[in-house]
Amino acid sequence: MDERQREIDNIGVLKSLDVKLRRYTLESKLELCRKIAHMVDKQLGEKYFIHKTFNNVVNEHYYYSLRATVHLFELEYISNRATAILEWEGTMKSTFSSREFATIINAYKQYCPPFVHVRDDDQDDFMLDLFILRTAHQQFHFQWHPLIDLYRYNFFFNYESSEFEVKNKFKELFGFSFNEYVSFVTGLFLLSKNTTDHSMTVEQIVREMGKGESFTPQKVSEMLNMLSMDRETATAKYHELKTTDDKMIIYSYNPFTMKPLLKEGNNVYLPVPQLLFQAITLGFYHMLCFKFQQNFRREFGKYVYEDYIHHVFSWDSSKYEIIREFKYNIGNATYDSPDFILVKENEVILVEIKATAPRIQLREADIQTYLDELKKAYCVAVVQCHKKEKHIRDGHLKHEKLPTEITRFYYLVVTLEEFYFMNSDQLRNRVKRYSEEEGHPLPDNQKYHALGTVTLEQILETDERDIFEFLRDREADEKSYNDVSWTKINQRNNNIKLRSIKFWEEEIDKLSQDLFGVSTRV
Repeated sequence: MDERQREIDNIGVLKSLDVKLRRYTLESKLELCRKIAHMVDKQLGEKYFIHKTFNNVVNEHYYYSLRATVHLFELEYISNRATAILEWEGTMKSTFSSREFATIINAYKQYCPPFVHVRDDDQDDFMLDLFILRTAHQQFHFQWHPLIDLYRYNFFFNYESSEFEVKNKFKELFGFSFNEYVSFVTGLFLLSKNTTDHSMTVEQIVREMGKGESFTPQKVSEMLNMLSMDRETATAKYHELKTTDDKMIIYSYNPFTMKPLLKEGNNVYLPVPQLLFQAITLGFYHMLCFKFQQNFRREFGKYVYEDYIHHVFSWDSSKYEIIREFKYNIGNATYDSPDFILVKENEVILVEIKATAPRIQLREADIQTYLDELKKAYCVAVVQCHKKEKHIRDGHLKHEKLPTEITRFYYLVVTLEEFYFMNSDQLRNRVKRYSEEEGHPLPDNQKYHALGTVTLEQILETDERDIFEFLRDREADEKSYNDVSWTKINQRNNNIKLRSIKFWEEEIDKLSQDLFGVSTRV
């Protein structure tokens, strides 16, 4: 069989999945996804749905089989695709048996994700890097705890200063505060977990959320509308964001990431409930950037994100000194120091931060997109670190907290989102080439590190090592340094409760007291 025939057969796998999906009603498909998403959630799973999902009897062992073999990213694709393609005109089924679901999920699993984008030539040098990148952006965000971003975005969306504010812009665009949305989506998530026999309805949501004083019927309706779209809108947005390469369709951006609810008449469908928390964090951030354009993104990075990273570094600040960005002169020229300089004894970490959120662009990345994002996120930052190290060594960049004798420099790039770039020879060659083009060539053995904000938080919050020890260990282990999954953390205590979880528990306690007059705190 030649390569072209294999490609046709492979695409045929997804077409066969479309055929299967078209035989069922929209409600049955989206409800199936919702219930299974609750069951397979590794953090917030709900076993009871096993008795309310299929039209045949299944036992408890099947629940554990689902949790072991079905993944949220698979349900994300199935629900997204089921919404975008119309049902057939014949008699449709309104329920699924466990066997019928198996044919659906297995059809997806039979698809072989491609290595080469249609816009690229068959370039072996980049194939593995891009395959891992696409896979990571498709799957890894579901591996974090669903609540992991809440503490960070609470800081972002309630930010106010004399230079820049987000809090009022957030309320201008979304109508209510971030904390109100946290309570609202928490209520929706819990309501979904307790709705087993039918889909949720507008009346049900208004009734249940309106039992307390926090949510009037009008307020519930407005917040529900902000998080919802109808099928026509969802389909239009799907085709707007869909990849131009049919082979890459499994990586297409999912509109449910921004608006996770589908409203059809009085029915409200929530095919992947975990996306509620992504919608009010990263989804709302993308919408703010779209509304207020480039100026918002630039000022957000300069003030909000920089202040937040300073806040995060301060969690461990008893172990090192933190120097924030300042200006210095060389002759008549004025320069900015690194965004942060961390100092521990005679070692220094030069930190550059980039408030970039490339998930939409990188989900189906071709080589040029990869190189563009690599330059913006890594290349520029690493070269900045290299230039500033030279200025320190030459005595131009001075600060009272910098040691007289520095024995080791580390370069650290921190990005708003995880990029999931594999630390490959191709990446290092591109960074080195850029440094040469800029007139600041990196030494052949120069090492540098990149962390998404969520990973930095995990290191400072839970790792038994401080950030200096973490980077030192990574540089000492060549396998770890070259591995895409190098961010393994030596957790100091399994009972550590993350700030995001604590923040959510405080919000859910307020909600519980409002709705039921009962505190959730022990």
